[in-house]
Amino acid sequence: MAVDRTLFQSVCTAAFLFTVFGNLPAPQNVTIHSINFKNLLQWSPVTYQKSNVCYSVEYQSFYDMQYKKHKPFEKGCRSIRITECDLSNVLGIMVGYCLRVRAEYENETSEWTVIEGFEPHKDTEIGPPLKVVVKPRLDMLDIGISEPVNENDNTSMGDYFPDLAYKVSYWKVGEEKKTESVNTNQKIKTLINLKPWTTYCLKVEPVLAARKTYPSSIVCETTMDNVP
Repeated sequence: MAVDRTLFQSVCTAAFLFTVFGNLPAPQNVTIHSINFKNLLQWSPVTYQKSNVCYSVEYQSFYDMQYKKHKPFEKGCRSIRITECDLSNVLGIMVGYCLRVRAEYENETSEWTVIEGFEPHKDTEIGPPLKVVVKPRLDMLDIGISEPVNENDNTSMGDYFPDLAYKVSYWKVGEEKKTESVNTNQKIKTLINLKPWTTYCLKVEPVLAARKTYPSSIVCETTMDNVP
């Protein structure tokens, strides 16, 4: 079911208006960091008394919050001491969620800190290609691109995003200021009209509209004679 994100946020906010908490500080700087659907909720440590606090993370879909108002939040991480909770295996890719985290110390609990309207398919960033293989020829470089994958099920990110393409940036070694680039929607690309017996360096970055992406490591290879 398609949902309106503004409505989503208002529902999330309304869910916590009438809850009263003690003096234990709530987690701050809470962010959701998502690359290739690896969904990590992260926050800054809470300092309280003379002991380390624990943290609990919960989540609930917008659909459940709107249409199943009495359904409790699902448990993501419970009473953990680290300031990170991996939600990759519990969040649906096409679903919108409210996420929340609180601090716990002995019998005290803090107020929940809420992330509103996280939707993995809309919000995840695209990581670098899994692998970039470069094979030289006389005045060409053949580039093989292994697509980034969803680590949870090893599915190619191209299966989720059919418009996913790649930008190949290349330059002669020592001449990075003269970088050239070419885009491709294929997993094999040949750079032509290069200078023989010359070392070129390149990197490959996914391209997807309105989406943050990450480039591969730099690979360098020297053009040469054709090999039988």
